[in-house]
Amino acid sequence: MNARITIEPGKRSGQPCVRGLRITVWDVLGWLAGGMTEQEILADYPELEADDFRAVYDFAARANWSPDYSNCILVRLMGRVRFAELLP
Repeated sequence: MNARITIEPGKRSGQPCVRGLRITVWDVLGWLAGGMTEQEILADYPELEADDFRAVYDFAARANWSPDYSNCILVRLMGRVRFAELLP
């Protein structure tokens, strides 16, 4: 996993966040999918850095096949993409 993406159990319900911030990968992807540009996101969230976007894209690209997430699928819930663990 990219060092810019962190997962902490007590932060944002264990969702993957950008550099320990309370901004999840899914937040960033949702803003982009909603039509915001990287520059607009950086203006609204100055704590983000331009290199964070590459880390978000890399995480999202690997999420479907990464061994850490092999028992999960991505689902859309209330307008946001989330991991859903598959039952055995």
